[in-house]
Amino acid sequence: MILPPPHPNPPKGGEGVTLTLINDDPKKNVPVVLTKDEVRRIISFMSGQWQLMAKLLYGSGLRLMECIRLRVHDLDFDMKELTVRDGKGQKDRITLLPDLAVPALKEHLVRVKALHEQDLAAGHAGVYLPHALERKYVNAACEWGWQYVFPADALSVDPRSGTRRRHHVHESSLQKAVRQAVKRSGIVKKAGCHTFRHYAELGITATVLLPICSWTGPTSDRSRISWGTRTFPPP
Repeated sequence: MILPPPHPNPPKGGEGVTLTLINDDPKKNVPVVLTKDEVRRIISFMSGQWQLMAKLLYGSGLRLMECIRLRVHDLDFDMKELTVRDGKGQKDRITLLPDLAVPALKEHLVRVKALHEQDLAAGHAGVYLPHALERKYVNAACEWGWQYVFPADALSVDPRSGTRRRHHVHESSLQKAVRQAVKRSGIVKKAGCHTFRHYAELGITATVLLPICSWTGPTSDRSRISWGTRTFPPP
């Protein structure tokens, strides 16, 4: 609440003084929070890479575009970690990699690597690299580590360079898959992709999440695992 500046010549006795109160508080919407059973139901109505992405949204606390833009070198299976590049505020952070999502993720990467090798054999350009890295590291765009974890099914023309290459999946595809799963599950809450990470925003620790969030990495490393703006301390 903002009060106007004092009048330079206020009337005596307070007569004729009018105060105008200005409400500068932005509108705050109460976040939609799903129960564990509701999350299980929604994910059960998804399949393939969309189900895998939903598990990462929930288990790793990823935002929509953070999940869409994941690259292979951002995954560390040994440390059970996932690195988010250029997140909110253009900041990097490390979060946990859901343990029960690892087998499906590894199988998915086998198919992605085969697709990448087909693109290279066909002479297609490598993946898009940010921040002029393509000029600094000429061959990096074709390296496996720089490829998107969730590539698009078809090649497309990069409007920035006019190069025909394989980009990541479009965010609307995941949004549509989540909406359809919510509808099929019969849940009436207005849930979307961002709803999966509301547990992190509300400060609920990973121990109350679905089993897909179980941690099996070294205890000494858990102090480095961050989720959003909160850090989970070791037990």
